[in-house]
Amino acid sequence: MIKNDSTEQIRNVVAVIKHNFSHASLENDLALLKVDPPFDFNKYVGPVQLPTQGQVTTGNCVVTGWGRLRFRGPLPDTLQKVSLPVVSDEICRNSYGKNLIKDSMICAGYSEGGKGACHGDSGGPLFCNGYVAGIVSFGRGCAFPNYPTVFTETAFFVDWIKKHIN
Repeated sequence: MIKNDSTEQIRNVVAVIKHNFSHASLENDLALLKVDPPFDFNKYVGPVQLPTQGQVTTGNCVVTGWGRLRFRGPLPDTLQKVSLPVVSDEICRNSYGKNLIKDSMICAGYSEGGKGACHGDSGGPLFCNGYVAGIVSFGRGCAFPNYPTVFTETAFFVDWIKKHIN
């Protein structure tokens, strides 16, 4: 953010709750942050909706982030968003290899590339049908052709998330 517009809230992170992330397989790429004091909900800040455990996501979604505008490109001054179609696990596995894409991952992007997450977007949300369906995990370059963005699939971890936020 370039300027303070009085809508942001700054909080201290007092705990990081990590899942069992694997550097080898890139599985379980998520963490929860406990902040103090809690956020004040208003017309700019509010809770996100979660899917149900195991819920299947299809259709078009929106990814947002502060990552690079293109491969080796500049960082933006404003939050970016792009609409991406969810692609099947089969298509994603054909791109990255059948052993890399796990059931706990969801992929979204265009076969022609050009739109997707980039460096600096990791950890950002994939919003689908009003809920957070994914968390930006990795990709090939920045929306390279035939390499959709790979997200940690939130529906796979809902029970774990609820256990730690309740």
